[in-house]
Amino acid sequence: TFNIALLFAIAALSAMVPLQRNEVQSFPQYSVVTVDSEKVLKRPGSTINITLEANGIFGSQNAPSLKLWNTATESLPWKNSLSETSVGAFQYVADGFYDFQAAVLFTYNAKKTIVPSYWWLYECYPRKLDPATQIFSGDYVSDWQNIVFLPGVVDEACYGKTPAQNPRECRIGCTGTISGTVADNTYGRNLWQSYGGTIGRDAIKARIANFGPLLDGSRKALFYGWSENDDAQGTTTFLTLKRESGTLVEGTVTLNKNVEGDAVRQYYVAYQSIDCTTDVKATTPADECPCPDETAAAYKTDPRAKKGGICYVEPTPDPPKVVVTASGSTRAAWTVIATVLLLPLLSMW
Repeated sequence: TFNIALLFAIAALSAMVPLQRNEVQSFPQYSVVTVDSEKVLKRPGSTINITLEANGIFGSQNAPSLKLWNTATESLPWKNSLSETSVGAFQYVADGFYDFQAAVLFTYNAKKTIVPSYWWLYECYPRKLDPATQIFSGDYVSDWQNIVFLPGVVDEACYGKTPAQNPRECRIGCTGTISGTVADNTYGRNLWQSYGGTIGRDAIKARIANFGPLLDGSRKALFYGWSENDDAQGTTTFLTLKRESGTLVEGTVTLNKNVEGDAVRQYYVAYQSIDCTTDVKATTPADECPCPDETAAAYKTDPRAKKGGICYVEPTPDPPKVVVTASGSTRAAWTVIATVLLLPLLSMW
């Protein structure tokens, strides 16, 4: 009788207080394929849902304040880029995507000194989304949703600050201030990226705590924490970085859940499921850690690149060597002998 009464009590309580379910963020799994010798970004074949936890990997979404990094803005390595010499490079910086990619790589320790190269993006990133959507319109990116981390982000120190001599020629070797290959200076390929619509202050805090930097596509501002949070009043003051005439400027955005429409209209976040530089195993799927380019140093140490592994690439066979056979040697010897015998006879005529 007691157990039955307890069940009724739990049911009544559940009806009065609905169970709280954590939000999930969906991360589409793109791939890059080669079609007619051209790299093409293929639409997601699957989506991975990540549950947003109250205590995320970067802190608690209920904390009175949170800051993803303590580095002064003046000291951020990507603060200045000298490649804003074309309309495309200007768009990359002005729209905030340059800062978003750099901040994500910085926050996830993928590359602390990263300065993303626009010219690599313009010359090497897939130009088409399967089957026929053009990612670029001239120098411009048509929709930032189609620029994801999967193909990577290349450091400007490697790729340089000027375009290739031949239009849209993707360089293989570094031409900047450091030597090496572009493949070995490509970062972030294991990062997943997600795009979403309107979210309010609580949802923004949850995403910063779980995923790190959040790009507000409408404000073109990067959210990287909050300085004040008042749940009683329903307000949060977020820390932001934004470009003003090309200069990276600190700012704040205060959102109030009691004010209708006080929200972020469109946003981008990224997520790293595992550290592919240290945690990759022979069984790690390619959608968690993409296979390294066979010319990259990481290919030699990736356990999946062994024969039979998902990343193994059959080496190109060496061209056959010309071998002189024994019969060939015999013919050559008789030719020499005949020449020696015939020359004196020919001289008599």
